[in-house]
Amino acid sequence: MSLIVCIGSASVAKIAAVVRAFGRYPELWSGKGGVEFICPPSSITSTRLELRRTDENKNISHKSSEDISGVGKNPLTLGEIFAGARNRSLYAYEYATKNKGSCDFGVGLEAGIFPVKETNTGFMDVSICTIHDGTQFFLGGSPLFEYPQKAVNLILKGVEAGALKEIFGEGGKGRKGVIGPLSGERIFRDEFEELAVLMALCPIVSRQLYQNEAIIGRVMQ
Repeated sequence: MSLIVCIGSASVAKIAAVVRAFGRYPELWSGKGGVEFICPPSSITSTRLELRRTDENKNISHKSSEDISGVGKNPLTLGEIFAGARNRSLYAYEYATKNKGSCDFGVGLEAGIFPVKETNTGFMDVSICTIHDGTQFFLGGSPLFEYPQKAVNLILKGVEAGALKEIFGEGGKGRKGVIGPLSGERIFRDEFEELAVLMALCPIVSRQLYQNEAIIGRVMQ
């Protein structure tokens, strides 16, 4: 039976990020014959990773889904961003368990800005990933960056960053995201989100190291 990964989003960039991140760890799915990715409330085209480069998996499609984050479209605190990611992963896990009969991992990604007094604008942007296996939540994050002040001002008024076409162009909501133009096209949104997924996967792919750390911690207490 395939490894079942349910992604709590219909965003093409987020789906691509999760597919590529899991594709880096064949030890998670090669023994199961592949991995199947789905997302609520509508399933995407089944994408099975086998022993080949993940960038060859170009048959991803998606349908619109309801907002399952439980937070606003513009999270403005780190706590709210973490809550959105957690809610997405939990919803995804429960959806797949109910509709597929099982789920190995529910994955949630949430982005937003949060206050950092040391910055020029007062805020930084981050993407948080939460992976839920039915028992635990594993967390990871992307690099941090600042928006231009005019973008921060509009975001604080409720405008989504990706909708700021006058600043970021037409691709703000697509694969490039806002980080595309800000980085001089050196990194795109799906690559940025993938880093958050990879960080959340660390305790999963290196369980023994984390278990040993827990044992050592108990001994030292």
